[in-house]
Amino acid sequence: MNRLAWIRRAEGWVQEELGAQDRLKSVLDDHMADLISGKPEAVIESAGVLAERTAEAARRAKRLRVLLLELVPVLGEAPDRLATAASCLGEQAKGLAELADRLRDKAAANSALTRRVMWLAGKQTELVRDLLGAACGLEPGTDLDEARGAMVDGMA
Repeated sequence: MNRLAWIRRAEGWVQEELGAQDRLKSVLDDHMADLISGKPEAVIESAGVLAERTAEAARRAKRLRVLLLELVPVLGEAPDRLATAASCLGEQAKGLAELADRLRDKAAANSALTRRVMWLAGKQTELVRDLLGAACGLEPGTDLDEARGAMVDGMA
């Protein structure tokens, strides 16, 4: 295997992943804005786009695993991360190491944003459950799944 050719392919993968991380950030920003807007249709639509991005990420992760496995004949084992591969390949992979660092930073920022979006979605779910419970005359903290009949009784 030609190390330089592998490094170029890995750099191409990282460039693609950097673009995907930018697109993911945009989708997460849109989803958060939709959650704040209170428009259910917009939330459902942006959640669908987010699900598509998640599926795409799984496919890209699989490609990375295959790429890393190609290093077994050279390194004796498959590195677990691109940064590890770059450090094992030495000076030739300096550009790859820099790209891997940029990718790590973008992925960490998106991970933090994802946690904020999930927190907001969870709080909205709690609010809706509390409002439904109050409208049905249930005590605060009552599990709505256990009090399903109260909504039907409340409508009667």
